Amino acid sequence: MAYDMTGYLNKKRTMFDSYSVSKAMNVFDKFLNRQKADNARQDLTQQYSKSLPALLSAYGQRGLNSANVKSGAQRSGLQEFANQRIQDFSKLESGYSGDLDRLNLGDTMLDTQYASQNADLEMEKAAQQAEDARAILRARSGSY
Repeated sequence: MAYDMTGYLNKKRTMFDSYSVSKAMNVFDKFLNRQKADNARQDLTQQYSKSLPALLSAYGQRGLNSANVKSGAQRSGLQEFANQRIQDFSKLESGYSGDLDRLNLGDTMLDTQYASQNADLEMEKAAQQAEDARAILRARSGSY
C-alpha cells in the first residue's frame, strides 16, 4: 500500500501552472503600465513644449518681454506655467505609481497564495504517507 504520487504531482503541476500564468499576466500588466506612463509622459512633455513658445510670443506681442518692462507679468506667467507643469507631471507619476503598487501587491499576494497552497499540499502528502506507514505497521504486526 505505497503512496501514489500521481495525484500529488498532478495537483502540484496544476498549482504551478496557475501560478505561472498569473505571474506572467502580472508582468505583462506592469509592462503595459510602464508603456502607458511613458507615452503619457511623452505626450505631456510635447504639450508643454509646444505651448511655451506661444506663451512667450503672447508676452512679446503685448510688449511685456523687454528688458525695460518691470511689471513682472511675464515672470509670474512663466512661474505659473512652470508650477502647472510640475503639478501635471506629479499627478501623472502618482497615478502610475499607484497602479504599480497595486500590481506589486498582486505579485506578493500570488507568492503568498502559492506558498500556502504548496505547504497545504505537502502536509496532505505527509499525512497520507504517515497513514500508509501506519497501515503497513498494522499489517506487519498482525501477521506475527
